[in-house]
This record gives sequence, structure tokens and C-alpha cells, in this order.
Amino acid sequence: MLGPGSYCYSPESQKFYEETRNLRKEMHDKKIEYFEILKNPKTAGETATKLENQLRELQNKIYA
Repeated sequence: MLGPGSYCYSPESQKFYEETRNLRKEMHDKKIEYFEILKNPKTAGETATKLENQLRELQNKIYA
């Protein structure tokens, strides 16, 4: 019996989550870093752009 907060993933979904676990973790960490630098007014625009590009690349790898 499935209770509150329980999820029933299809085998395909479970495989996707397992295969992309490390990439999703890296993306999560980069997002935190990105939002932290955005809060700092001394951050150079190039730094934010670099992280944006890295996030986009990770997203492309995850959903390729």
C-alpha cells in the first residue's frame, strides 16, 4: 500500500533518475552557486554568464 509521500515510478523513470543522479546533483550545486553570486553586487557579469552556460550544458546532458 502506498501512503502519503509515496511515489510509484515506472521502470523507465527510475532508470532515468538513476542514470542522471550525478548530473542532477551537479546541476543543483551549480544553481545554488549561481544564485549566491547573483546576490553579490561585486560579482562580475562574466562569472554569472559562465555559470549560466554550465547550467545549460548540464541540462542538455540530462535531457539529451
